[in-house]
Amino acid sequence: MKNWIRMGAPDVGHLEAKEVYEQVLSGWVSQGKRTQEFEKKISDFINVNYSIAMSNGTVTLHSTLVSLGIGPGDYVVVPSLTYISSVNVIYLCGAIPIYCDVDQDTLLLDLEELESILKKYSPKAVMSVDLKGLPCDYDLINQICDVYRAVHIADSAESLGGIYKGSKVGSQAAMHSFSLFANKTITTGEGGLVTTNSEDYASKLKIIRNQGQGDIRYEHISMGFNYRFTDVKASIGITQVSRLDDILSKRQKVVKNIKDLMGEKVKFQKVPKYVDLHPYYNLTCLFESKNTRDSIMNILEKNNIETRVSFPPCHLQPYHKNLESISLNNLDKTVRSFEIMLDIPCHQNINENEIDKMTSIILANV
Repeated sequence: MKNWIRMGAPDVGHLEAKEVYEQVLSGWVSQGKRTQEFEKKISDFINVNYSIAMSNGTVTLHSTLVSLGIGPGDYVVVPSLTYISSVNVIYLCGAIPIYCDVDQDTLLLDLEELESILKKYSPKAVMSVDLKGLPCDYDLINQICDVYRAVHIADSAESLGGIYKGSKVGSQAAMHSFSLFANKTITTGEGGLVTTNSEDYASKLKIIRNQGQGDIRYEHISMGFNYRFTDVKASIGITQVSRLDDILSKRQKVVKNIKDLMGEKVKFQKVPKYVDLHPYYNLTCLFESKNTRDSIMNILEKNNIETRVSFPPCHLQPYHKNLESISLNNLDKTVRSFEIMLDIPCHQNINENEIDKMTSIILANV
């Protein structure tokens, strides 16, 4: 895809390469002290008590459910408008997803419907999703969960670095799950993190990550898995965290430029007032119709501009259609949102000429 304007690419270079080189030469490449250093840097950045690094962002989500004892017959509320892993881990536990519709402006959980679901079904957990990196209203979700005795887990895979009501995303829900995949704001290639202020959850997660092994080697005290991190990944992550504020600052400028050029002609995913910083994993346009969306997407592609239509609702996925699930309605707002949304490039390395080209094409065809 040479000469294309890409959705994004890993922002890694000589600094990360130097750290990896030195870590490999040290002779220690599996999980160890470097992983602990990375976890400490994440905790300090977010201002949260505990960070637990794992092999990817799907296993972090799975581990949060396992730590809560989620099992066969239990209910977990989740939006259908999310990446497939949010729902897969519920099924992996033997639990049943209850799909909650979304707000068509923010693309996040519809909180009125969420309360109706909790009142009717008494689920064990609610998994909110920070779609496109936009933080949910954690305080309101926590309040609803507290009333109905559900635990709030935040799928914050895309929102590392975001700021909610003056605080970094990662300390608001009982547990937050982050992804460190190659297309995220910072990356370790593959990787994930769980952050929490709970000593109990943190202890359980560390045991789950290490095959259920406690403090005594080869003494396994609970169900667990090989979800460990590596010090090679940590050496990349440590450097990435040191650059995160700069990456976010550059991305904010890119998004502002794009939005200023688009003006009122293009609608974007709404950023609520409680969000002080949207990290913009993706910048999402909302068009008037599916036909308009598809037409603009095709024109951009013909002009070597990459886009994404993400993510197809989970309840419509071929495999998930055959599995048990619950919803209060037919998820019209979820389906409608998916049909009109389009993610466009907004990464920190896009230049002004590329922005001008992209916005001109969209404005000419909207």
